[in-house]
Amino acid sequence: MGFAGGHRIVPGLAGLLYAGYTSRTQLSSDLAAASGRSDCWPRNSTQTNARVADLRGQLDVTSQKLGLTQEELARARTLAQQIQQQQKQSDSQFGEQIGQVKQATQDSQQKIGQVTADLGGAKTDIAATRKDLEDTKEQAD
Repeated sequence: MGFAGGHRIVPGLAGLLYAGYTSRTQLSSDLAAASGRSDCWPRNSTQTNARVADLRGQLDVTSQKLGLTQEELARARTLAQQIQQQQKQSDSQFGEQIGQVKQATQDSQQKIGQVTADLGGAKTDIAATRKDLEDTKEQAD
């Protein structure tokens, strides 16, 4: 039993040694791969940080440009409001002037009507005076 049992131990021990060797080799391979990836991480991290810095710079420039644009837009809105206010005042003044012109036109038409009536009365008076004058002339002759 001593030697036959040892015969069984040797192949089992060989199997364990082979499994341990295979596991160790696989572990070394995995460790080397992980080490390679971890070596890439600082390089990728540096590239990522550089890209973030570039994007931050672009964002700052865009924000500054947008800020100027917003200032210009605010100025344009203020100017537009001032122009609208001036336009309203101008429209109001124009309306008042139109009202004054209409009133002056009505006053002129009334005065023209009075002058026309006065002329009509004067014509009648002149015609009556002429007739009286002709009648007097006839009586004197």
